[in-house]
Amino acid sequence: MKLLYANDQPGKHAPSWYEATCPTTKRPVLERAINADVCVIGAGFTGLAAALELSRCGISTVVLDAHRIGWGASGRNGGQLGTGFNQHQDELAKWVGSASARAMWTLAEESKSHIHNLCKQHDIHIDYIPGIVYAEHRKRGVKPAHDYCNTLRRDYGYRSLEPLTRAGIRSRVDSDDYHGGVIDHGAGHIHPLKLATGLAHAAEAAGARVHELSEVVRIDPIKRSRGQRVVTA
Repeated sequence: MKLLYANDQPGKHAPSWYEATCPTTKRPVLERAINADVCVIGAGFTGLAAALELSRCGISTVVLDAHRIGWGASGRNGGQLGTGFNQHQDELAKWVGSASARAMWTLAEESKSHIHNLCKQHDIHIDYIPGIVYAEHRKRGVKPAHDYCNTLRRDYGYRSLEPLTRAGIRSRVDSDDYHGGVIDHGAGHIHPLKLATGLAHAAEAAGARVHELSEVVRIDPIKRSRGQRVVTA
C-alpha cells in the first residue's frame, strides 16, 4: 500500500476538530484531457498559494490532488502562526552569520504578514487567536527564555515577547508544572483547514481549476515540445 493511502480513507479528511468545524466543497475528479500553462500537484498551502498567484497573473493553472484540499499536513497541523524559526536567532547567527540570520528573520516576519494580508484581501476567515505561550517546565529554562526576549527587543526591534513569571504563566496555563516562560503576542493560532479551503476558493475565483481525487501517477515529456503531460489515475 502506498503511504499516500496508509492511514486514512481516500478522499476523506481525518476526523478532527478542524474537519468538524470547516465546511468543505467537493471538487470534481479530473476525467478528461485538459490543457494549462502550469499544473500544480498537491492542494496544500504551498500549491494553492502558488495557484492563486499564478492565476492572478493571468497564467492558466490547474491544481491536482490525490485526496482533498488541505487533506495532508496543511489541513491537520497544529495551527501555530509562529515567530521566527525552530532555533533562536542568536543560534542561527552562529551557523549562517548575522546577515543571513537577519534576512531569515525578515522573511519569517513577512510570512506572518503575508498570511494576514491574504486573508484580509480574499475574505478568508481563519479564526485567528493571538498569543502563543512558551512554557518552561524546568526552572533553569526561565532566565534564558527571558533573556531571549531582551535579545529580540535589542537586536531585532521585536517587542511582542512578554516574559512570564511562575504566577504569570499559572494565570494562563492551568498547571503547577511550569516555572515561567514567555508569551508571544505577535504570534497566534489559526484554523489551518479554513486557510486551505479559503486559498482554494480564492484561487478558483482568480481562474484556477482544482481537481480532487486525481492522483498523479507519472509525468511524461511531450515530444517536439517543452511541455509535459501529467497523467492521473
